[in-house]
Amino acid sequence: VELIAVDLGEYAGSWNGRDYFAFPEPMKLASLDVEYIKDKYRVGFRADRIKESSRRIYHGEFNLDSINNLSREEGKALLTTLPGVGPKVSDCILLFAFDKEDAFPVDVWVKRVMEYFYLKEDTSPKEIGLSGARIFGRLAGYAQQYLFYYARELGIGK
Repeated sequence: VELIAVDLGEYAGSWNGRDYFAFPEPMKLASLDVEYIKDKYRVGFRADRIKESSRRIYHGEFNLDSINNLSREEGKALLTTLPGVGPKVSDCILLFAFDKEDAFPVDVWVKRVMEYFYLKEDTSPKEIGLSGARIFGRLAGYAQQYLFYYARELGIGK
């Protein structure tokens, strides 16, 4: 994501001596060749999905703005219709781009820490997401960020 933003995105400012860039408009990614995306941004098999999702958004076949008026679950269902967007990525998009603070993205680190502190082992990511939302409520996304950080820092579940 950072490679794409730095290369194609608009400069957003700097903080603590580091420059930051916005993610590019869909048109920029939709106009690139799949092989170029794959090689330049080191995204492997995701290249065609990135291009196709960008194309759909750019051509108005997928309306990102409509997500603002949807519940988290409705937004998640809509986002997962895009190629390559699964439950974790859709929750990340909802949390970080649409301020759906009850979204609870589940990756391997969050799975480990939730099983360690709250649930039994071998709980499905879907059940972990539902449990995270139930346990932490409307600010579950913030709790998820702390859990992710501490799981990685402390090596929980390794």
